Amino acid sequence: MASSANPGDAPNLSRRRLFAGAAAIGAAAAVTARLSAPAAAAPAVTEPSAAAAPASLFGNFLGTCQAGGAIADRPLVGGMSWTREDVYWSGVEPTKGAFDPAYLDSYQAMVAKVQSAGANVLPILDYTANWAVRRDAYSWEEGGRSYTIGPVVSETTNAFDRRVTIVDTATGATVTDAVQTIDKSKCPPADVADWEAYVEKVVSELTRAPYDVRYFEIWNEAHWDSGFWYGGLDDYLTTIHLPAAKIIQKYGAKVVYGGWVCGVNVNEWLDLLDRHDAWWSVDVMDMHYNPLPAMDHVLTESRHRRRDIAVWQDEIGYTNQTAFVPNTYAKAFHWALSNGLADDPDRFKLFWFAWHAYNDPNDPSYDMCVLSSDELSPIGRCLQTLGTLLGGTDVRTYGRFRTSPALSPQLDERASAAEAFQVGDDTIVLAVHLARQGPSNIYWDFSSGLTALHLNQFDHTVSVSFPGVATSATVSRVDIYGNSQRLDWAPGSDGRAATVLVPVRDAADDARATNGNAEVRTFYVVVRR
Repeated sequence: MASSANPGDAPNLSRRRLFAGAAAIGAAAAVTARLSAPAAAAPAVTEPSAAAAPASLFGNFLGTCQAGGAIADRPLVGGMSWTREDVYWSGVEPTKGAFDPAYLDSYQAMVAKVQSAGANVLPILDYTANWAVRRDAYSWEEGGRSYTIGPVVSETTNAFDRRVTIVDTATGATVTDAVQTIDKSKCPPADVADWEAYVEKVVSELTRAPYDVRYFEIWNEAHWDSGFWYGGLDDYLTTIHLPAAKIIQKYGAKVVYGGWVCGVNVNEWLDLLDRHDAWWSVDVMDMHYNPLPAMDHVLTESRHRRRDIAVWQDEIGYTNQTAFVPNTYAKAFHWALSNGLADDPDRFKLFWFAWHAYNDPNDPSYDMCVLSSDELSPIGRCLQTLGTLLGGTDVRTYGRFRTSPALSPQLDERASAAEAFQVGDDTIVLAVHLARQGPSNIYWDFSSGLTALHLNQFDHTVSVSFPGVATSATVSRVDIYGNSQRLDWAPGSDGRAATVLVPVRDAADDARATNGNAEVRTFYVVVRR
């Protein structure tokens, strides 16, 4: 995969190495919320147990990758309650049968630190230890192609040189036939029993008290196209996923399918589970860098199979297009609440990839992570704003609003939309998303007389009415960074439907700069009764 700052694209294969220093971030200064009057800020988390009820429903919906214990070194960003962390087989068991207690002790200490802050760790069981890797030739067919990995030609400590032959099965044409250098750790293990011993060791250690880890992810993006698995899907399911799933479930924990790779049809994933009658082996269907409708598709298809399953994206983002955050997360959270998130707070999640980059334009991940050096990045600030507005455990969808132009909830990152939330008893938060049609930054409402709003010029407004809200309530416009602007109810508003004219353009320079060329811009309308 090519490196890209496009939120719809996956990052390149070096992305995990870019963040190796994330766990070394020191304690950071607390970030002061910029909202003038937070709607319902997430309360401080005091319960250390991983099984504790979330202090913030939205925060429990939020995760990140590779924060390690550093997630606990500052107030939880937006209430963010999850970090996804590899438990490398090569670290746990450097040589066959010799488990390294220091490695596991260090991992358990990290889990304990994260839990002490009210957050959770999602361990990833991966990749093949060098001593355990398969060395003989093997082949498989998949997606209209046959693949053959030849015998080892030469090797270094961490890589093989092997002939890779790929043939189009329909035409017989050779796609690739060359000696390639491939990472040993992404090759299948030679003996399933070795893999099972590693999984048994890790799961038994992390599910016991006081850690009580509840979820385990198996592998990461196991697909040829991702570069994280040099084998077939059927082989992966039978030799990696199913053996690990049985062990995880034996210890009473839940199985996260290891990140279906973006760019590959999710129906291939569903067909794989159907083909092996393996739906029992998955508690969470997890995908990476997919559009939001893919989550709804997987949820719907699981219900057709009588499996009302959890759906996560535990890698999403990795983009410097900051406006992607409020546009995507508000829409996804509303959809999640509409599908039972309040009844099962672990049912849906989004994990931002990744936690930390340096505040240096030469860093390939500059302004693409939650933290920029030791401060919140623009991405982190947007998550913090949402977490402040939607904090607490009493958050529901809210439908009693009207907008002009007419907007409604849409599970589509490309679409103009509006979705509202009731936070506690007295706060309404409305997220408004306006998509531009073309580089001139004009929003067109084709449904009601071709209303046109220039998103960067003039003093255009969106009219919002709240039936049943009295004009004694306060109303504010809040931008994606939390800058708050008090508004007045429009003349003629009454107790039947208080109406406010909300400026389209941001007043603050930072939000205006971010939204200036965004495909979809977002702002919030906050009503406090």
